[in-house]
Amino acid sequence: MASRGKRKVIDLTRPPIDYLTTLPPELIHEIINHLLANHNTDIAFASRKEIDGDVPHPLVTLAASCKKLETEVNQWAEHFFKQHAAITHIKPPPTNANPTQRDWLHGPSGLFNWIAKNCAFCGKKSQRAAILANGLKCCSGCDRSQWPDKITKTDAKNQFALKEHHLLPHRHQFGQFAKSGATLPRLRYGTYMVSGVATTMFLRRDVKILADLVHGDVEEHMKERARVKEERARKKEAKEKKAAAIDEEWESTHTPFQRAARTGESSESAMLELTQLIADHHEGGAEGFLFSEVLRESMLRDTQQG
Repeated sequence: MASRGKRKVIDLTRPPIDYLTTLPPELIHEIINHLLANHNTDIAFASRKEIDGDVPHPLVTLAASCKKLETEVNQWAEHFFKQHAAITHIKPPPTNANPTQRDWLHGPSGLFNWIAKNCAFCGKKSQRAAILANGLKCCSGCDRSQWPDKITKTDAKNQFALKEHHLLPHRHQFGQFAKSGATLPRLRYGTYMVSGVATTMFLRRDVKILADLVHGDVEEHMKERARVKEERARKKEAKEKKAAAIDEEWESTHTPFQRAARTGESSESAMLELTQLIADHHEGGAEGFLFSEVLRESMLRDTQQG
């Protein structure tokens, strides 16, 4: 690429450099290792047409790009079968067979057919997909052992005080930043159906790291949150007790007999309480006399209702 001043000029007369095929086979095979576990993060939300769509596996696409990579992918598949012979139960080829002509990817004995019917970790027959690598079949036991500390989206929200836009920032246009101002990372997650409900799963350690980015120190944040919640509950309880005391006082002076019936007290105790209130307020002059008249009317009304 030539340079003209501050602008870069692409030289179209030179052929593009193929960096991938010039790599040593060991590095190419390491790249292929990461392509086998194909994963559709939102497969539980996809339609059947999207799931069964004619989308080639990344290894098929890579092998179709050129003859050299086709050879490398085929050799890698052969190495996979032989390296994991304890679970793949590979059968040795006939003595007169040409090993370079065998297709280790396709056909009844190919890799794609094997991973479509067997757990990729123990080799047992399985049609269950791994939650965090649903391009591979995986029995429930191996799923637990390979990813032992999974957590649901609901638990991640409740236990780490996170929101939907924290856990899945790529689905939202806001709230994608950590406390420091940095962009939140995209977590590894998987989806699967449980009793007809789509469930999203994360790794707990990933959620913990994310929570520290969002809140600073997540443990201190949760302690402060619990303290605020407890203080709010205490104030609410005090407010409710004060309101109940006001209602109790009003009821004892305005509807004593109804209060006695509600609390299980006798009418005589309500009468004594009312008589005492009248006597106390007679000493208050004209204001006390008016109040005593109100009490008499209340007593008469309660008596009639009783």
